[in-house]
Amino acid sequence: MSPYVSDAQRRFFHTNTAKKKGITAAQVSEYDQASKGMKLPEHVSDQEGPQDQKGVSLVKHIGFGAGAEKAAKGAGVSLARGKAIIAAGARKASPAAVRKNPRLKKVSGVDAGTEKSIKAQLKGRMGQ
Repeated sequence: MSPYVSDAQRRFFHTNTAKKKGITAAQVSEYDQASKGMKLPEHVSDQEGPQDQKGVSLVKHIGFGAGAEKAAKGAGVSLARGKAIIAAGARKASPAAVRKNPRLKKVSGVDAGTEKSIKAQLKGRMGQ
């Protein structure tokens, strides 16, 4: 058997849910033996490419202008409309996404995700 790939997988193998999924005690002990003494990451990342210690990708984004060109070409519209498409996507970003990527705040109409703005959004939804 191969070792665990993450600490989350190791914890899962020791739950009742794993037993219900068909993982036997013998398999768990084999994985435990294969992984003994290994330092495992908390989770296996879905992202490809180099990452920092927190798992954030180090690959640079294509940027607003190139993204707008790509969106315009894909939608078959002008560059100005492509920029509007990208900006609208940035405005729809959740407060958590804005905190994670502060550069979204550079787009007009993007709020920093403060508690006040969240209450205003909820109030606006209730009024509709």
